[in-house]
Amino acid sequence: MGAWLESYRQLSPDQQERVQAWLHLNKFICRTLRIDWENWVDDYLNPAMEHPLDYSFMLLCLPEFSGLKMDGAGVTFSKDVDPATAQVARVPLRAKNNLGRLSEQLQDGIAQLLEDAGAADVKVGPADVAKLQKILPREKALAKLKRKDFRAVVLVRDDQDVVARVREDELFRMSVVELGAELRKAWV
Repeated sequence: MGAWLESYRQLSPDQQERVQAWLHLNKFICRTLRIDWENWVDDYLNPAMEHPLDYSFMLLCLPEFSGLKMDGAGVTFSKDVDPATAQVARVPLRAKNNLGRLSEQLQDGIAQLLEDAGAADVKVGPADVAKLQKILPREKALAKLKRKDFRAVVLVRDDQDVVARVREDELFRMSVVELGAELRKAWV
């Protein structure tokens, strides 16, 4: 246990948090299944860790199962967003969602930015900037923006991100999917 604890302490706080969440999830699973923690670790977790791509357990459900057949064929990694993302990033216009709180002109501009990487820049009015501050409270630069700069805010599409700028200063940068999710949230 000492070696494990020493390795754990060398992780970043974010990594430590993910390890703790994983452990809590596994404790929840073993309690739900009424399996002793030590048995859960010895009988299930250790074999899974020792053989990470072993899907032989699927034979119980699908006798003809022969694996995922992913021997490098068709597996690619890319920074580009999947073309289907344009469909996912869409947000209903004029609805009772965060996007619906904004002016119709800005709603149309944001919808265009989310769908098209080559969309024109969108000027944000002062009233909409105040509403964006409420919709995106975690964006500190936007929250601290002075009223005199409200008229200079512009939304720009930068590859797979939407960027809010005041002149050359970046207020926030969010991926198309992330911004779509924030704007899709309902408001009451």
